[in-house]
Amino acid sequence: MKRSIIILSLLVTISTELNCQKMKQGIQFKNNIESVNTAQEIVYYGWDFSRFKITDGSKINQGQLLYQTYIPAWIGLLNERYNATKVSKHLKKRVKENFWAIQNLVKIINPDELVQFQSFELPIDSIKNLIKSYDLPEKEGIGFVLILESYNEPEKYVTGFVTFFDIENREILWATKMRGLPGSKWGFTKYVYEAFVEIYDYWLRKYYPPKN
Repeated sequence: MKRSIIILSLLVTISTELNCQKMKQGIQFKNNIESVNTAQEIVYYGWDFSRFKITDGSKINQGQLLYQTYIPAWIGLLNERYNATKVSKHLKKRVKENFWAIQNLVKIINPDELVQFQSFELPIDSIKNLIKSYDLPEKEGIGFVLILESYNEPEKYVTGFVTFFDIENREILWATKMRGLPGSKWGFTKYVYEAFVEIYDYWLRKYYPPKN
């Protein structure tokens, strides 16, 4: 009896790990990955929360709180963890940092629309249009931005697009849609933050540098 319980526990653990692994598989949109590979320098714009949504009916009336408290906290933690020096080491390229140009777009978020009952997805065309709308001081080069899509509380995952684009014509060169799993401790800030970290770290391990 004990042996059966142990075997069943192992099977559940393996099944859970496989499902988590599957969830984290990225969806790649390749246009000109050679430009990413050969670039000597990129402009790193940080984390874009301007289209981010939260699927959680229990927090439907907490949009203002989430907007004013948690999103700034997530941005601060992510900027500290993934600063230009660290990203330069990760990508093995020179990195110019310009967080303000993109992260300032957080101001356009409508707190009343931040929390939703239903799952939320951004099609790749929406990502393309978002990038074309960026008002950037840089006129050429390659930009690097992480565009957050949603936090789905019922299904326990966060999604986002790790994106390289041509600054001059605003065309996506290479984007990878990733899923990250939230943490298992701390408060809500750190709980969801761990999913953002997993998006970046798993993408870096599995998909970078890009391959044809």
